[in-house]
Amino acid sequence: RFSATTGMENQQTSVNLRGNAWHNDAAPSTDAEEYLEDIRFSKQSKGGIVSCIGDCCLGTFQTLVGACALLAEYVTGLCRCSKRTLLILGSLIALIIFAFSITAIVKRVNGDDEAIPAAPELDASINDPMRFNAIRDTVLESAFTDAQHVDTRGTAQNLAIRWLTDDDPAKMEPDDDLILQRYALATFFFSTYVSTEYKDQNDNSTGNDDFEWNNMEHWMTDKGICMWYGVTCPPHLHEGTEEVVYNGNNDVIHLNLTDNNIRGTIPSEIEALENLETLDLGRNRLEGSIPVSIANMEFLTELYLEENALTGTLPPQFGNLVGLRELFVGTNRLMGTIPADLNKLTNLRALGLDENFFTGTIPYLWDLKELLILYLDSNQLTGTIHWEVKHLGQLVDFRVRKNFLTGTLPFEMDLLTHLELLYLDDNQFQGTIPEMFAKLPRLEEIQMYKNQFTGTLPQSIASLDDLKVLYLDNNNFLGTVHEEYGNLRDVHTMFLFNNQLTGTIPTTIGQMEDLRDVQIYNNQFVGPLPSEIGNCFQLEKLEIQDNQLTGQLPSSMGGLEKLSLLKIYRNNFVGSVPAEVCNLKDVFDLTFLAADCNSDNGGTVSCDCCNTCYP
Repeated sequence: RFSATTGMENQQTSVNLRGNAWHNDAAPSTDAEEYLEDIRFSKQSKGGIVSCIGDCCLGTFQTLVGACALLAEYVTGLCRCSKRTLLILGSLIALIIFAFSITAIVKRVNGDDEAIPAAPELDASINDPMRFNAIRDTVLESAFTDAQHVDTRGTAQNLAIRWLTDDDPAKMEPDDDLILQRYALATFFFSTYVSTEYKDQNDNSTGNDDFEWNNMEHWMTDKGICMWYGVTCPPHLHEGTEEVVYNGNNDVIHLNLTDNNIRGTIPSEIEALENLETLDLGRNRLEGSIPVSIANMEFLTELYLEENALTGTLPPQFGNLVGLRELFVGTNRLMGTIPADLNKLTNLRALGLDENFFTGTIPYLWDLKELLILYLDSNQLTGTIHWEVKHLGQLVDFRVRKNFLTGTLPFEMDLLTHLELLYLDDNQFQGTIPEMFAKLPRLEEIQMYKNQFTGTLPQSIASLDDLKVLYLDNNNFLGTVHEEYGNLRDVHTMFLFNNQLTGTIPTTIGQMEDLRDVQIYNNQFVGPLPSEIGNCFQLEKLEIQDNQLTGQLPSSMGGLEKLSLLKIYRNNFVGSVPAEVCNLKDVFDLTFLAADCNSDNGGTVSCDCCNTCYP
């Protein structure tokens, strides 16, 4: 006996589906035989019905010919045509009408057999065969599901109809339109809550603790689906009060089961929720492909399938979801190219395709002028960023990091005036970065590390009053750090390491009062470390090793009470590490200090508190 049970306190939800008999061939019950006999009799009687209809049509034809004769006499008086000619013409027209009529009638009579395949013989485990077949007919007439899936024992679709037949306490009428909503949810449940591949055909235990949802309150109970966890229906008026959660069945408009430990696959029957506006199945463990049938859900505005294990390709038919505003399928295992049909989704505000295995170039998406978020990062995309990216003027968050993109950045990017986050790192971009930042005043994060950029650091970056993160490391930048960078008072993280920067560290660094992490190692900086660094009271990490800095470490650094890591080795510093700096280890948070203090190997710094001495 199959059961699926929640672990909720004070509530136990059970789904009893008499699993033992399902997996063994059994002779039909007496009731089933009678029901099938009724079906056979109904089919045999169709021949008589067709004959009757034929007689009626023959009479109709004779009437049409007689009418044509009368019409011929009338028309003869109006024109020069002979009565015989008009009679022949009218008879031909009547014959054509008759032929079309009888064809349509016969097709109508026999059409049901073509649209709905005959039900297979039912096994004895079904208590109510007539109800089963009635629900089956309703489901198949909807065209949301395939007869083979419905009729194959053990499939999610078959389990759902069996549950609706015998075990659903709600006992909805088979011809109730809303039974399809309940069927779709039940099919989803059996596709994701339990394994429908039975290890032992003689074992009636089909439950699997690993498949238990985190929350399945009211699912598969007598409660209306509008009370099932994660299900939202249109508001319901009760005694003058509008209720959002109520015990009833209605069209499902939102299905939100995010982060609910849902496994298995998404059944194509999900499209039976044809008024659905939001489908959120993100952060679960779903596998298999994304059903193409989702593309038929014309009212869908939000689709979240991110952070699962979905495979296959992204259906190009999704371009038909013209009302879609948000589409997130990131962090899955999707492959193939990004469908160009997505460019039809002109109402789209957010598109997340990140962390998959998409290949090819970035398709033409430049008609998505309402787009605010575009995540294409962590794929295997090639090619360049097209200059027509300028049409995405509302874009706030643009991420193409961790791909194989090449070429230079288009100057037209300065038209993305609403941009706040720009992630271009870990690609193969080349050339100089355009001086575009003065026109991008809202930027808060710039991540362009691990590319092949050359030239000098863009001076226009200094105009970004809201900038907080600046990652330009691991490139081939030359020249100096502009004094104006001291105006970046909100920057808390600045990485410029592994470049070829020269000159001195600007004294204006002392104006960057929010600095917490500064990494400018492995460059060619010269001169002393400015004493103004002591004004960066939020500083936690300072890595300036592998440069050509000279002089003594400034004692003003003793005021950096939050400093936890300091690396100054492989430079040309001399003298002693100030006692004020060593005091940071004794009293405050400094846990690691490394300098050129190995005098036996030519170290030029004296340090009594260093953790590691070089060279």
